[in-house]
Amino acid sequence: MKEASNDIEREWKFDCAPKDVEILSALRSLLPSGWRLVRGGDRGILDIYFDTPDGLLYYDGGSLRLRKRRVNRGWSVNFKPRPLEEQRFLARPQMITSVTIDEALLFAYGRVPGLAYASACEYVTDLQGRQGNAPRPPLVPVVHLISYRREYSLRPGDINDRSSNHIIAIVERVICIDVRTLDVRPVIRSGFLDVSAQVDSAEFDNAEIEADGRTTSEADAERTMVELVRVMIERGARQERRNKYQRAVEALEIFSLRSGVV
Repeated sequence: MKEASNDIEREWKFDCAPKDVEILSALRSLLPSGWRLVRGGDRGILDIYFDTPDGLLYYDGGSLRLRKRRVNRGWSVNFKPRPLEEQRFLARPQMITSVTIDEALLFAYGRVPGLAYASACEYVTDLQGRQGNAPRPPLVPVVHLISYRREYSLRPGDINDRSSNHIIAIVERVICIDVRTLDVRPVIRSGFLDVSAQVDSAEFDNAEIEADGRTTSEADAERTMVELVRVMIERGARQERRNKYQRAVEALEIFSLRSGVV
């Protein structure tokens, strides 16, 4: 187990995924002298989203997931509470813990190590309104997402240095599967899901812009983010305020009510 991140994520999601050429044109219009616009290799990402059986995180706008990037050995636990106060884009704290496969499998006992999972447990306990040593609501697998992603990024540093990303644009096709009655342990162990029996699935397109600011100041990254959003809005883009978990839940019609605007 290793704590990987505890910072603020800034993102702007499109309500309808634009064409890659539209995003590239907007990014090029903001490319400072000496910077590079980089296209990353296409890749697949596996996510398992957890929630209480009655969807506390879904209705609140938060999310807890296990994520597997195929180039990485283990999984990452990512917890995000609901977005902060109204802004021109979504901003929220995010906690990321890197875990081994064996550590990820401890979800079945509610004992995944690290800050991200512990923070999610505390968060849902507060949502439930429990106090003291009262039992917290269980966190169970709800949806499994398979995302086929393309990335474009502005980099002020070495083109080969992924950590120098300043602004990232993501375009992806997302397959979502209802796993409430399925065994997700094979997904965690090897990336495979047994679909011998019929499963409920759906697909949607997702596109978003994220501000990173690792090698530049967060203020600079935020200013670039605001300007890029302005350019995209001028070109007809509109904002999607639901997170990927909420969109998957609604595509699969898992909970009875829609999230609305969070």
